[in-house]
Amino acid sequence: MLQAIRDRAQGWIAWVIVILIAIPFAFWGIDSYLGFRSEPAVAEVNGQEITERDLDIQFQNFRGQLRERLGAAFRPELVDDTKLRKEVLDNMVRDAVLAQASADLGLAASAQEIRGAILSEPAFRRGGQFDKAAYERAVQLQGMVPKQFEERLRQRLVSTQLSRLVAATEFVTDAELAEAVRILRQQRSVSYLTLPTSRFISDRPIPEPEVLAYYEAHQDLFHVPEQVRVAYLVVDADTLGAAVPVREEELRALYDQQMDRFRQPERRAVRHILVELPRGADETAQQAARQRAEQIRARLQGGEDFAAVAKEVSDDP
Repeated sequence: MLQAIRDRAQGWIAWVIVILIAIPFAFWGIDSYLGFRSEPAVAEVNGQEITERDLDIQFQNFRGQLRERLGAAFRPELVDDTKLRKEVLDNMVRDAVLAQASADLGLAASAQEIRGAILSEPAFRRGGQFDKAAYERAVQLQGMVPKQFEERLRQRLVSTQLSRLVAATEFVTDAELAEAVRILRQQRSVSYLTLPTSRFISDRPIPEPEVLAYYEAHQDLFHVPEQVRVAYLVVDADTLGAAVPVREEELRALYDQQMDRFRQPERRAVRHILVELPRGADETAQQAARQRAEQIRARLQGGEDFAAVAKEVSDDP
């Protein structure tokens, strides 16, 4: 069977088959023939597509820069890749808009500007000098060749030009312009007199008596009025207390909690006048001692000094 196919494929039938296969290749390419699709687009900016591959490259580059900036402080588990990817996509959309606007305005970056930006990049330097190997390695890590990197750098420089133009744009009102002109054109007239100190300074030593006499005659020149610097804070219990509402229940609770603060230990002041009565004294002696005590009490109630009366009449040894 295979031999039969081989024999028939050498005639006009084989040419028809070749032509039918070649037509898709000619018009749509091998991708269409094999069923391959172009890279999917994640965004479109005025007809310009941002492919998923471009987003992946920019995302990995941004994540690598973030890791390099943070160093040991970089925590992958704290980075939300979804939010980070959206932020990268937003930046790419903004860059595309700026690039399109810059192209419409005719802005461009010269080869000298691109060369200067590459030579001044710290990541491409070794020992303070530009290192071509370091440059090519850094570009390769970003998934690009030098030509692609330079084209992307050109777009960034152009976008930066547009940003600087917008940021430097200012609006000046007529009043502001008139005020600026007035200030720039204002003039001053100044008159002055030069007094050389050499005409008033003498090398002759001044005797101490003359200095003292001048001081005595011009003491007001050397006096400084008395000055006082006071810093104080007024704490008025009545004013502060009036602003704080206090309830009876709160006062009682505070009193119960801090009762020790409001207590005073029991104290007794004792003084006495002794009227001695012998052991076994009869009723007459007891009556005489009671009368004597009453007389002493009457004197004290009359206002006499206790200490003086005690010294005089007390039987206390």
